[in-house]
Formats: sequence, C-alpha cells, structure tokens
Amino acid sequence: MKSIVTPKNFVALFFILAGGFLLKETYAERVVFYVSSDELGPMTYPRYLLWAWVVLSVFYLVIPRKPFDLSSIKASFKVLAGSALAMVLYMVMFKYLGLIASTFFFFWSFSIF
Repeated sequence: MKSIVTPKNFVALFFILAGGFLLKETYAERVVFYVSSDELGPMTYPRYLLWAWVVLSVFYLVIPRKPFDLSSIKASFKVLAGSALAMVLYMVMFKYLGLIASTFFFFWSFSIF
C-alpha cells in the first residue's frame, strides 16, 4: 500500500491551504472602492486566479504522476538557459533600444536556440 505522507502531498496541501487563505482574503469586507453590482471589483481578477490556483492544486494532489525525471531537464538545459537569457536581455535592451529594435533582437536570439 502506498503511503499518503509524501512530499508531493505536503506541497499540494500547502498550496491548497495558501490559496484558500488568500481566496478568503479576497472576499473580506473592506470598503476601498465603491463598485456597483454590475461592475467588476478590484478583487475580481485575483479571485479568478486564486480559484484556478486552488483547483490546479487539487488536481496536483489527486492525479497520480510518475516520479520527477531530472534527465529530461538536463537534456534540454541549453535551450532553457538560452531562452531565459534571451528574455532577460530583452528586458534590459527594451529601456535602451526601444520596442522595435529590442523585439527584433529578442525574436532573433530566441529563434537561434
């Protein structure tokens, strides 16, 4: 019989509890903005994201998965590192080169990996 006490289950339960706590906070009665009943409030979008977080955490807890395989990440490490480097360079170049030039260099550097 498989043990219920596993690190995967602890992580999933932690995320469910954290998401539930944050979700409860989005429903707290704090009058910051007046929003009529037919408009979206300032906590609507975070509430949707937190509901997705909790649902995906429950899926992570319930759906069985095979153990994590580090060799698949090692095989694609060059591509992952290159993509991350291209994104960081894009953020840095954006300030100095502007939208068009930095986006051109981003797509070019992203495509060579």
